[in-house]
Amino acid sequence: MRSLKLMLLVAAIALVPLALGVVLLDQREQAQREQDRALETEVGAAVT
Repeated sequence: MRSLKLMLLVAAIALVPLALGVVLLDQREQAQREQDRALETEVGAAVT
């Protein structure tokens, strides 16, 4: 029983960095989309 708890603890600790990585990747993609949108607006304003 104790080894099962230990295995669950190790699995949970291993999943934390993975979850953080997914969150950071999503934030980076969202920031890139916002930057692209701002650039398109800027370019559109410069063209007109």
